[in-house]
Amino acid sequence: METLLADRGSGAVLFMHAPTAIVRSEDIARACAPIVKQTPGRVMACWLGDDAVADARRTFEEAGVPDYGTPEEAVRAFGMLATYRANQALLLEAPTASENGPADVATARVHIEFHQALGHELHHLAQHVDVGSLLGELGRCDSSGGHRDFL
Repeated sequence: METLLADRGSGAVLFMHAPTAIVRSEDIARACAPIVKQTPGRVMACWLGDDAVADARRTFEEAGVPDYGTPEEAVRAFGMLATYRANQALLLEAPTASENGPADVATARVHIEFHQALGHELHHLAQHVDVGSLLGELGRCDSSGGHRDFL
């Protein structure tokens, strides 16, 4: 645990434990609690075994480690944390307002109004004119509808 938490590249650690007859879960929790206290927010726990690990779970909770009742809940929370951190990193990539200068709202409105008006006029034109014939008249299409090369 110390090695993982000492490596800043490891990010968060998901601690999962299933009780055995060899070492008591509470002994493991007491040994790890001082280590996890040194790195708040980097360790999440899932103690398997309900009543058999209740004391160990309580020791970790007192150390500030979030505990999850099932491996599925722990993995879901771990994934949400990873997504949150990735999204925070993406936010840092966005340019600041000072890099782009002040917004020119008036010019933006003119562009929007122009495109809206143009879209309305093109829609109106398409309803009343055979566009293929019109383009043919302009020399862009031949009579079969195919494109002609022009200078």
